[in-house]
Amino acid sequence: RDMTHQDTRDAERDSFIVNGKLLHGSDVKYDGILAAAEVAAHEAMAWAAEAAPDRDLLDPTLRRFARAVVCAANRTHSGGCAYEALALLLARPDLALIVPD
Repeated sequence: RDMTHQDTRDAERDSFIVNGKLLHGSDVKYDGILAAAEVAAHEAMAWAAEAAPDRDLLDPTLRRFARAVVCAANRTHSGGCAYEALALLLARPDLALIVPD
């Protein structure tokens, strides 16, 4: 499912640290966060770029990877996962009621 619209909204309300640099989504927007994540992925995979038989396949793969990382880090996805984990661990309605804020 395409989460680009929600990712864009979340990124503009969040802050990210990419390779030690603090990026505020309200300043750099979703595209800036995505670009920084993509550059970081390229830097981390420099060894693969040298060995890649087809560079045209590596770039889109790293772009998709960067998009997946940004999606996993956003408040909608990570907040939902955190809620599900707590609900699973603390599923005792007689002791606690867990509700999203």
